[in-house]
Amino acid sequence: MMGAQMTRKFINRVLISILCWSVLAGGIVAWASITGSVSGIVTDPAGAVLVNAKVVATNEDTGVQSETTSNTQGFYTFPALSVGQYDLTCSQSGFGDFHETAVKIDVGTALRIDIKMLLGSFTSSVNVVSDKLQVDTETSQGGMVIESAQMQAMPLNGRSYLQLLTLQPGVSPITGYSSTNGETAS
Repeated sequence: MMGAQMTRKFINRVLISILCWSVLAGGIVAWASITGSVSGIVTDPAGAVLVNAKVVATNEDTGVQSETTSNTQGFYTFPALSVGQYDLTCSQSGFGDFHETAVKIDVGTALRIDIKMLLGSFTSSVNVVSDKLQVDTETSQGGMVIESAQMQAMPLNGRSYLQLLTLQPGVSPITGYSSTNGETAS
């Protein structure tokens, strides 16, 4: 009797431990998927890479800054930026400052923004407004963020959130399909 209770307590503790570790691992995966990244190469006007160029990404909404420097190949990266609008600046001694605004980071995006520095003094700068369509060229992942205005404008038959998937390019709704026998309806 005593041995059975000890075994039952041990099994319960093991199951609780497994459950706790599963919840923790799920939380880490969920946290990791709500960020995006920006990377690129910093070059001079002749196309040579610039080493140790200071690159700063500033969240426009919160003012939080992330800072990095280009490596020996001129490569810089911000691997985990939270979702939002960013200002991207780059500075290097002997070159004018580079400034790009309205860089939009969505869930899972991996943007590549190569920076071409111009010769100049410390007072000159290059400002680029990023209102163009930003294409994720770093991954083959397909995805889209559906804004609240799009959700409110779409008439949802039966309020099924799955109909929002049809807003994404390349997705078409299945029509005339009967779930009971797998044949198309006439």
